[in-house]
Amino acid sequence: MKKLLLILLCVWLGIPCYSQKESKSNFSDLGVFVGPGYSSIMGGDSWKGAFGLIIGVDSKVKLLSEKSSIKVGIGVSLQGAAYDESGDMGSGYEGYSGKGNVNLSYLFIPLLYHYVFESGLYAETGLQPGVLLSAKDKYDGGSYDYKDAMKKFDLGIPVGVGYRLNKKLSLGARATFGLTNLDDTGSDTADHNFMLVAVLRYSFNSSDN
Repeated sequence: MKKLLLILLCVWLGIPCYSQKESKSNFSDLGVFVGPGYSSIMGGDSWKGAFGLIIGVDSKVKLLSEKSSIKVGIGVSLQGAAYDESGDMGSGYEGYSGKGNVNLSYLFIPLLYHYVFESGLYAETGLQPGVLLSAKDKYDGGSYDYKDAMKKFDLGIPVGVGYRLNKKLSLGARATFGLTNLDDTGSDTADHNFMLVAVLRYSFNSSDN
């Protein structure tokens, strides 16, 4: 799996660099981003917040105007939730008791509409499909594979705001609301991913927007 992620990242890094030779209007502003913050699962009352992290690369693939563009990226997220069970959670947790953590990792591909204001403030939103890489349930000192109980595909809506500190650096916040029911056991439970992270981005070849 690590080799696959490395190959995908290398391919993504190579495509924009090559494409810039073909067109100055497409595949510009290649950058890397990292975002630590808050992660949870929305649904049952037992879910609690936990640490979350996203890391990846992105680039503008279509300039719509001087200030607006379409951005595409690829990255990995570490997310999930803690739980404090005082009753029946569903989703395969029947009969369990106590506290634990569900740790999830995804390969995600954000597709964003990005707009930069004259002041340097920016806003963005779009769609974010993701593929589940791993799912672990950790409780009572043990770690158990939880992937079979999870949907392998996740779709979210990212919404972000921020500020361009200079031509290379920007700092913002991004919330991603999961649309996909995570449960794959056939139960009536409806659980959805949620992340709220601070995003620091570095641009290698910044464009005007």
